[in-house]
Amino acid sequence: MPGSFPNLSNIYPELATTLKNRAGNNNPWNSKANPGVSGLSTWIRLLAGVFPNGCILESINPNATDFTSVYGSSGGSYIGPGAIGRNFNGDEIWIPSGKSRALRPPPIITSMTMDEKAEGGSRLATIKIRAFTKEQSDLVAGYFLEWFLIRCIYLINLEMNLA
Repeated sequence: MPGSFPNLSNIYPELATTLKNRAGNNNPWNSKANPGVSGLSTWIRLLAGVFPNGCILESINPNATDFTSVYGSSGGSYIGPGAIGRNFNGDEIWIPSGKSRALRPPPIITSMTMDEKAEGGSRLATIKIRAFTKEQSDLVAGYFLEWFLIRCIYLINLEMNLA
């Protein structure tokens, strides 16, 4: 019945099977012998199809491999915060050097709420993104204030966790 509490959705069969098989097993997800539930993490990916090449924000950034890509730099050829996200070509989006405070993390997705409506498959998403500089906030707002061009993806990363 729509609107009743709790409003449960169907879970993907592959995910249900994986979780049932790992129940009670607290080994890390990457354990070679017997992977467990610990380490399974949900992630959110937001795609905005505006500006020339769009923007992808992820709650877990798999491309953030070094300190500079996460927190930026206060010296050298780039001075500013970490990369905002990626465009649809896979290139990182940066604030121009020297235009913002250095050594700040990229914007983070702090929460996402999905409200399933009774009319067909429509859903209302409420997303909160925290920026750490004014320039980050301005850049993110340019991408994510056009609500009709945003796609939300939220799930447990099964490809990484079905070891």
